[in-house]
Amino acid sequence: SILAGQPGAKNPLVRVWAEIFVRNIIRFVDPAAALDPLSEKNFRGCVAILQSMKGDREFVTFMAAKEPVMADFARRYTDLATGAMDEMAYEALGEFLNVSNGLFTVNCSDRGVELDLQPQEQVSADDPRICRKPDGLIPLLLPEGILWAGICCP
Repeated sequence: SILAGQPGAKNPLVRVWAEIFVRNIIRFVDPAAALDPLSEKNFRGCVAILQSMKGDREFVTFMAAKEPVMADFARRYTDLATGAMDEMAYEALGEFLNVSNGLFTVNCSDRGVELDLQPQEQVSADDPRICRKPDGLIPLLLPEGILWAGICCP
């Protein structure tokens, strides 16, 4: 229901991506994570990680949040991150997005849609691939604040 009214709400692949992403947040990062549909979209000052997928279709996915949220996310995801936004934190965030998107590409392959993952990128929160209206945007409430996860079908 969080996708209701969003451009990709009726796209089954957008729904599948959202379900996989949320399940992975709960499984690997925080079992108490919750959807927060009342969050006001604001990427100003956010740290952002982006990953594209190309093949039979094309998708751009991203995670964006304020630095304390992303640093805590990285620490929770891996024991190697220190809780600061250093190189290890960025690697952990990129790896999480890669793992989640990898599961998505396998699911797409089972549906006859072949996709190849592109390398993850650290981007500014005003990157046009993030700022344009995503097909699916998920606000997740984590202990340090809101994490935005999105998928665009360019």
